[in-house]
Amino acid sequence: MKIMSCKVKLYHQRKQIRANRLLIRAAGMLRNVEYVRLLEKSRRRRPVRILAPAYLILNDDNHRENLVVFLRDLERELKSGFKVIIDFSPTIKLHPCGTLYLIANLDEFLAEYPGSLSCKLPKDNVVEQLFQHVGLLSKLGRASRLAVTASNVVNWHYATGSDATTNTFKALLMQHGDAMGGILIRSNLYDCMSEAVTNTKKHAYPKAIGSLNNWWMFSQASGDILQVAICDLGIGIPRSLLEKPEMKDYFRKLFMIGRQSSHDKTLIKIASSTNRSSTGLEYRGKGLPQMLDFIKNQDNGGFRAQSGSGSYTYNAFSKRQKEVTHKQSIKGTLVQWTLKLKS
Repeated sequence: MKIMSCKVKLYHQRKQIRANRLLIRAAGMLRNVEYVRLLEKSRRRRPVRILAPAYLILNDDNHRENLVVFLRDLERELKSGFKVIIDFSPTIKLHPCGTLYLIANLDEFLAEYPGSLSCKLPKDNVVEQLFQHVGLLSKLGRASRLAVTASNVVNWHYATGSDATTNTFKALLMQHGDAMGGILIRSNLYDCMSEAVTNTKKHAYPKAIGSLNNWWMFSQASGDILQVAICDLGIGIPRSLLEKPEMKDYFRKLFMIGRQSSHDKTLIKIASSTNRSSTGLEYRGKGLPQMLDFIKNQDNGGFRAQSGSGSYTYNAFSKRQKEVTHKQSIKGTLVQWTLKLKS
């Protein structure tokens, strides 16, 4: 048997010590990994609380940014696997545009992440009544403490659907039949709404792009003013228009310079325009031009279309139009009509 020298013995001892240290370190790392997993698992059990904006408005850039960022944060947490509690206690002001856009997005989140969303009730009584009135609280698993009695709430009517038939929103518009002289079903407004729903199915969702392919609609009669809004979360007007093969060369020349987001307002205006000579192309049916024409034939009222980062507005009283590029981009399209009812 060969006798090892002291030098060789020391070498093997150091080698064994290094191997033992590596084993200890690996065991510690495994413990740390397991600890992180347990911590992450326990965090996932605790819902994340996110404050809702005070104002649900899309027309104003500051409020628009708050709403868009809120929805973006909400989606990020849901995608990460967390349950979320929406705290509506700060919310004090509801506009049809922002409220409808919120409801549309929450419907999509509820369909994609079932059981992951709940809410804290609003402190404002009118806000709570409206959320109760349109069924949002029940979708989030909460029962309202209040009866729906506020005059500026009971006049709101809400509908949603996934088909292109008029049956779903016919009852909604019939609520305003008397205010429109009892002929709403045969009116131009009804034709516009039918066309808006048809357009949603034809252009907004050419392919299934989410868990829902719905449209959402609000209407409200207050005094002698009727407001109607329709929203979808599809591909949006700019992308829909840019994807038309017959329009590619025209838009390539039109947008040689500038940021893509700044083009959205121009594309919405072109899509809404009734002047076909503006492009020299016979590519459109009714759609947005018919909806804008309806307002142009009124003495009072307004039309607004929002999609991407752009918006286009027409005022029937002043006969003026306005195009705006917003800081924040929205999904899909939101179209609004404001109409003065005949006495």
